[in-house]
Amino acid sequence: MKNLKKADYRFFNKKPWFWPLWRCFFPAADWNFAIFTLGNRIYSKDPITHLPSAIHEYTHCEQHKHSVLRGILWYYKYIRYPKFRVEQELVAYRNQYNSFKSLCPDRERVSKYAVRLAKDLSSEFYNNCIRFSEALDKIRE
Repeated sequence: MKNLKKADYRFFNKKPWFWPLWRCFFPAADWNFAIFTLGNRIYSKDPITHLPSAIHEYTHCEQHKHSVLRGILWYYKYIRYPKFRVEQELVAYRNQYNSFKSLCPDRERVSKYAVRLAKDLSSEFYNNCIRFSEALDKIRE
């Protein structure tokens, strides 16, 4: 991932314009916990203050190549193909996990964090697209 500069990203504390469509495909999505990206735009109900979470979203911006058009095409594949969704999220969750691991010397907290991330990835929020045990193993790779 390239060097991160906050100026490269635009933050919005509102729902993205595609939220109603998103809920059609992912009914378990909850705006109180969701964060979305589109190109270099990051949509979140609250400011992102947790660096590993920001790294996760920056990863998605990179996957969109910082382009709204490429982001829209990315979302089409993300919704249509669960395998693609898992591949893209695993990269983001792995980056998030590694960021936390580099900041936290407590191995037990790091282990619990990995479990939390795997629970998230294997949840209804992502339409149960991967088993918990597989998500945990792949996030820790």
